[in-house]
Amino acid sequence: VAFLSDGFPVDIVPGCMRNFDAVQNDWCFPEGWSVQGAIHWNKFHASVLMARRLMESVGGYDPGLPWGLEDWNFWLSSLSHAPIVRFSPALTFYYRHHQGTSMRKQMFECCLEEVKAMVRSNHPELYEPVQLLRDHSTIAAMRRDTFNALTAKMDRFQALPKPFFWRGLRYAAVGQKEGAVRDFRRALDLAKTSGMPQEWNTWQIWYNLALVQADMGDIAAALAAVNEAFKFAYFNEVLELKSKLENQLYGPPDDFGLGLGQEVKGRVEVIPLYWSNEKERSELHTRSATGKLHKLSVMEPLMEVMAAERQKSMLLMRIMAETPCPRRMPQGENVNMVSNSHFEGLDSGRKMGQLAAAKDWHTFGQGFEIKRTAGRPATRSERSLALVNKQVEDERGA
Repeated sequence: VAFLSDGFPVDIVPGCMRNFDAVQNDWCFPEGWSVQGAIHWNKFHASVLMARRLMESVGGYDPGLPWGLEDWNFWLSSLSHAPIVRFSPALTFYYRHHQGTSMRKQMFECCLEEVKAMVRSNHPELYEPVQLLRDHSTIAAMRRDTFNALTAKMDRFQALPKPFFWRGLRYAAVGQKEGAVRDFRRALDLAKTSGMPQEWNTWQIWYNLALVQADMGDIAAALAAVNEAFKFAYFNEVLELKSKLENQLYGPPDDFGLGLGQEVKGRVEVIPLYWSNEKERSELHTRSATGKLHKLSVMEPLMEVMAAERQKSMLLMRIMAETPCPRRMPQGENVNMVSNSHFEGLDSGRKMGQLAAAKDWHTFGQGFEIKRTAGRPATRSERSLALVNKQVEDERGA
């Protein structure tokens, strides 16, 4: 009451806990402990004082977990709301430990790691992909007791997406691919309408759906699924699967000499959601493999256009180099042309621009470039253009 009445904001007030009966001791929170520590394990005991606004913001407990740990799952969900925690040194909770069995004891003895993996998979925004991929393997190997408990929860709470995902992992592990695809797609449909923001990040479902579809030989559907996962995550396993499927469907792509290596070549067919920040987008474009992939997707059509234009230019150059002038200029006619040994000779006494009857046009061979030159006699222009022949290194007026 003192914490709530002294005017300071607070969302969670845990006190010390006294264990009694089979276990006898007191436990208080470690000095300096932060609510962020809940990522590693649940430090809150089963009874704390909590603001109603936090409970309403989080949305309550998730009933889909088969063996408990709903409280830990709740604290992890609360982290995105940055709850303010103030500890009380007083004893606020008494916990009786029985000699016999309990659901918690049963869960700890048989299925703790499976349920912890499920809790972590509920929060892809908090855990590294490598941890979550290991958790997927743990869930896929769930014991029969866990599978039966999960199925019972699904019968009671049919609008929760993650139980379908967990059961789909199990189906995939035992070779029931059609059942896995059906459960994964059901999980995706339910995630669209979920009120829990963490459910909107669906890379885990899309990635595992892609694995199953690839195993079934449906490469196009698998590529579409991994592209959806790519919108949310771009770690190695997603990029490798994406590249593998693209190579099977399209053939190996060209990397335009960027040296990306076969394992990271690919086409970027979607823009990831995490590229909304301009600074991050710039860093990804210049440093990451994903950025290089995106650059390739932009460059590829431009390179095709440039290659076509280059072919046109080379064809025009060849025509100009190999095709002689259609008619000779009449003798003595003034033309805007610089002196050229192939027409007039080095010691020619003819006037500038007069053509020698015995000379013919010289083909350009290796091509030419255009540059400006000073004006010449017999013309009124102060400046003129000249063609520089790269083969014989002489000039002809233009």
